[in-house]
Amino acid sequence: MRRHRNGIVTILVLFLLTSLPLAVTMAEEPVSDLFQLKERVPLTTSNVIGSPEPPKPYRLKRAYPQLKFDEPVAMVAEPGTNRMIVVQFGGQIVAFEDGTKGTELTEVFNIHTPKLRRDPYNITFHPNYIENRRLYLFVEVRTKQVDNSERIEVYEFKMQEGENAKIDPNSERMIVSWKSRGHTGGGITFGPDGYFYISTGDGTTGSDVNVTGQDITDLQAGILRLDVDNYEEGQAYSIPEDNPFNHIPEARHELWAYGLRAPWRMDWDLPTNTLYIGDVGQDVWEMIHVGKKGANYGWSATEGGLPFIPEREKGPSEITKPIASHHHTESRSITGGYVYRGPDLPELQEAYIYCDYATGKVWGLRYVDGEVTWNEELADSSYSIATFGLDHQNDLFLVDYADGILLQLEPNPYVDHKVDFPKTLSATGLYESVPENKPAAGVVKYETVAPGFHDGAKEELWLAIPGNDWIKESKWNGWDFQNGAVALQTLTLELEPGKQTRVETRLLTRQENEWLGYSYLWNDEQTEATLVEKNGRKVELSEADPLNTGQTRKRTWNIPSRAECMSCHSRQAKFVLSLNSLQLDIEREVDGKLVSQITMFNDLGFFKEPRQATKAERPAPPKVESARIPTLAERSTPRKPTKAEVTKTWDFSLVNPYDESADLHMRARSYLHINCAHCHVKDGGGNAKMELELNKPDRYTNIIGVKPLQGTFDLADGLLIAPGEPSRSVLFYRLSKMGSGHMPQVGSHQVDPQARQFLHDWILTLESDADTPDPSFETISLQQQNKDTIQFLTDSPNAPETEVQAMLESLLSTPTGAMQALHAYEQDQFLPGIDDKMLTVATGGSFAAARDLFERFLPEELRLKRLGTDFDIATLLAQPGNVDRGRELFTRTAGIQCRNCHTVGEDKPALGPDLAKIGEKYTREQILESILEPSKKIEDKYKGYIVGNEDGLVFSGMIVNRGPDGIVVRDNELKDHTVPEDEIDFVEEHKKSLMPEQMFRDLTAEQAADLLEYLSSLK
Repeated sequence: MRRHRNGIVTILVLFLLTSLPLAVTMAEEPVSDLFQLKERVPLTTSNVIGSPEPPKPYRLKRAYPQLKFDEPVAMVAEPGTNRMIVVQFGGQIVAFEDGTKGTELTEVFNIHTPKLRRDPYNITFHPNYIENRRLYLFVEVRTKQVDNSERIEVYEFKMQEGENAKIDPNSERMIVSWKSRGHTGGGITFGPDGYFYISTGDGTTGSDVNVTGQDITDLQAGILRLDVDNYEEGQAYSIPEDNPFNHIPEARHELWAYGLRAPWRMDWDLPTNTLYIGDVGQDVWEMIHVGKKGANYGWSATEGGLPFIPEREKGPSEITKPIASHHHTESRSITGGYVYRGPDLPELQEAYIYCDYATGKVWGLRYVDGEVTWNEELADSSYSIATFGLDHQNDLFLVDYADGILLQLEPNPYVDHKVDFPKTLSATGLYESVPENKPAAGVVKYETVAPGFHDGAKEELWLAIPGNDWIKESKWNGWDFQNGAVALQTLTLELEPGKQTRVETRLLTRQENEWLGYSYLWNDEQTEATLVEKNGRKVELSEADPLNTGQTRKRTWNIPSRAECMSCHSRQAKFVLSLNSLQLDIEREVDGKLVSQITMFNDLGFFKEPRQATKAERPAPPKVESARIPTLAERSTPRKPTKAEVTKTWDFSLVNPYDESADLHMRARSYLHINCAHCHVKDGGGNAKMELELNKPDRYTNIIGVKPLQGTFDLADGLLIAPGEPSRSVLFYRLSKMGSGHMPQVGSHQVDPQARQFLHDWILTLESDADTPDPSFETISLQQQNKDTIQFLTDSPNAPETEVQAMLESLLSTPTGAMQALHAYEQDQFLPGIDDKMLTVATGGSFAAARDLFERFLPEELRLKRLGTDFDIATLLAQPGNVDRGRELFTRTAGIQCRNCHTVGEDKPALGPDLAKIGEKYTREQILESILEPSKKIEDKYKGYIVGNEDGLVFSGMIVNRGPDGIVVRDNELKDHTVPEDEIDFVEEHKKSLMPEQMFRDLTAEQAADLLEYLSSLK
C-alpha cells in the first residue's frame, strides 16, 4: 500500500482541549509531569487577568449561591411577606425567603395539567394583594387541537392564607386570551392608576406575517390596559373610560398602545410614572420604549425608528421612536428591566437597567424630561438573562435562564486597574521559559483518553490553577473551575522532517465567571508567541512534501476567531471539553504500579470535594489483543428500555479512537463523542436531532438507520448511518468530503484519513433492524454496478484507454459511486496508473461530489479557493454572477442543497417557500442575508418540529397539517407522516431553521455570485 495517502498531514480543527493519541501499551508511555508530582505547587505567577477588551464598570456576581432553579423566567417579591416568588418555565412556581434565610425552595403552584401544557412566563400581584390575595399569571398554552394549538392566556388566582401559603388552584379565573404562535409578549404589571397593563407580541416568528403590528382591531402587538376590579357582563374585566381608542368602533378598546414586535418585559417606575418597555427586534435593532397613551411604536412599518416594510398601512397614531436602540452587532434579544433604587450601587440610582439575553450585555440609561441623558454598557457576561427581579429592599437581581441562578451587579474591581492583558506568552506568567516551552511551577500537564483531530498537529495540554484554588469534579459534564483558571493547548506541526514546530498556543480562561478563548501565534524563531486579533487569522506555512523528498509544499493554518472558539466551548458543552472525569480516566505506570490521573488530581488536593475512595494502585497488566466486536443485539438496548435498563446495559467508557487494539464500536462512538457531540447534543448548536454523546446507546443517537434532516447529498437511499453500507451513509460522507456540506462545520478544514478507515469498518459491522428503510432495487443495482467497475479497473491491465476513461467517468458521476471508488483508491486496489487517472477525472470539475471527496489528495495550491466563514460580504455582492451557471448550481450540483427543500414555480411538495418570485420580493443583499443567517427569521409555516409517538418513533420536519385527528409531518424527503391524536407523545419546536447554516462557506466566490445572480433573477 502506498504510504503517502494516509500519511499526508491533514487538518480538522475542532477546538476541543483533548490530547495526543496514546500508544497501545500504557506501560510504554512516558510519565507526565502530573504523575511525577509528590505535592501540589501553588501557581503564583499568572498574569492572565481580564480581557484584551477594556473592562466594563460592573460585573455580575452570584446571589443566593445555594439556590438553583429550573429555567426561571420571572421573579417578584410577594407583598406583606418575606418571600420571593420565582416562575419556572416548566410550570412550577417556587418561593424562597428574602435575605440571608434564602436557603431552600418550596413549591407554591404548578400550572401544568394532564394533556395540556401551560408554560408560565410572568407573575404580578394586585396592588391590594395583602387584602384581596389576588395575583396574575401570563401563560402560553399549547394543546393538540388545531383551533387552539397555541394561545396566550392571562389568569387571576388567589393565594391561600397562612405561612408557606400556596396558590389556590380552585381560584383560577381567565382574564383575557388571544391566539399566538410566537412573539408572545409577556409583560404584566399594575400602573400608578391601578389598572392592569399587559404587553402582547405580534404572534408570529418573523416579519409580522399577519400584519398585526399596525392593526388596532386585535389584541396583538401592543399594550393592553384593563380594569380587573370592575367586571363587565361576560368578561373578567372592563375597559377604562379613558383608553385611547374607545372612540374607534372597530378598534379593540383594550389597547393602550401598539406597534410592538415582541415586548417580553415591561415595568412601571412608579416614582416617575414612567413605563419602560423592552422590545425584541428582528433584522437590525433591539429597542427600549417609554410607554405613552395611544402611542404607535412603528412595527412592522419600522424597526428601531427606521423603515422596515414602509409600504404597510399605518395605524391612527404617529410613529414614536424608541428612546434607545442597540444594533445586532451587540444585542440580539433585549430583556427589559427596572429603574434601580436599591441601597448598594449609588452611581446607578434612578438608572433604568436592562440587558440582552443572547449576548449577556447589561446597560443602564437615564431618561429625564423626555430625553435620554445617559446610556452606557455596564457589564458583559456569558449569562442568558431572561428577566430581572426586585426584592423587598429594592435590590436588583438578574435571573439566568440557562443555569437557573440569580445574579447581581457589583463594581468591577479591575475597572480602574490598567490591566495589560498579556500580548505575548512570556507575559502570561505561565511559562518559566517560552523558548524552551517550559511552563511555570504550578502549571501541570494532563492527558485525555480520546484525542480529537487537530489539523494533523500534535499537542500538549496544560492546566494552570492560581494559588490553591479548587476544581469541582464532574464525571460527565466539564469540571467547574474558579476565576483565573487557564487551560493551555500548544499545537505543533512537522514542517521539517523529524522536527516539530510550535505553531499556535490556545488559552481558555475563566475570567469574571465566564470562559474566553485566545490564540497566540509562534514566531519563526520559536522564541515567542503573540496574541492574535479577535477575528482570527490564516497563516501561510511551508512544510515538507511527503510525496516529493526534499521539496516543500504550501499549507494554510487557520487560527480560529474568539467567537469560533466559544461556539464549541459553549455553555451547553460546559466550556472546557476535555476536563471531565470521563476524559481524564487514564492510568500510567509509576514505579511498577498503575496510578490513575484522577487519583493524582484528588490526592494532590485539586478537588473541592475530595474523593473518599480513590482507585487503588495495581500491577500493570500485560498488553492484550482487541476483544471481539459485539453484535448489534449485544450492544443495543431493548426497543423501549427504562432509564434503569439503559444505565445497566450501556458501558460508555471512552477509548482512544486511534488505538487499533480497542473495541471498534467504542472507537467510533468515542470519535463522534469527542469531535461532534459538543454541537450534536440536546440543546447544542446543531439543528439535526442527532445526540452523539457517548452516554446515549446507539438507538438514542438518532443516526443508525435514520434518514437525514439536511438531505442525502444525492447518495442513493442515503441514511445518516446505513448499517453495513458506508457508501450510503450521509454522516460518513460529510466527514469524508471537503467543500460544501463538510462536517464538522465550525473550524473544520480537512478530512481525518485514519478516522475514515475505522468509521468505514465500524459501519460494515452494523446490522439493520426492523425500522431501517431498505434500499431500492435501483440502489442495489447501482452499488453492484460500481463494484463490478472497480473490479474491472483492478483486474484488466489491457483495457483500452477509452474504455477506462468511460468507466471512471461512470463510476465517479454519482456520489455513491465516488464513495465506493474513494475507499478502493485509499486501499490501493487499482492497477498502476489507474489511480492517477481517477484523481484527474475526480478533481477535473465535472463531478462535484467526486471532486470534494478526492480534492484532499491534491496540493493545496491546486484546490478550489473557497469563501470560508470570514469573507467580505461587500466584495461578494460586488462580484458579477452568471444566471446560467447559477441555475446549473441550483438544479444539478451535488452539495448545493437549495433544491432539496425549495421549488421554483413547481406544483409539488416542499419544505421551504417557493422561490419563483424571490428576486421580486427581496434584494440581492437580503437574499444573501437569508442564506448566511437562516435562523434569523423563520415564517411560522416553515418552522421545524420534532414529533414523537407512543411507540418511540420520532418524525422530524415541517408540520403541514394539525387537526383533531392528529399531526402530519413532512420530512426532508418530502414524505408525509401522520401521527394520530391519541398516539402523540410529544411535539418539540426546532430551535433553528430547517435550512442549514454556512451554505456559502465551501463555495467559491464565483459559485456564490452565480447562485445569487440566479436567485435574484427569479421574478
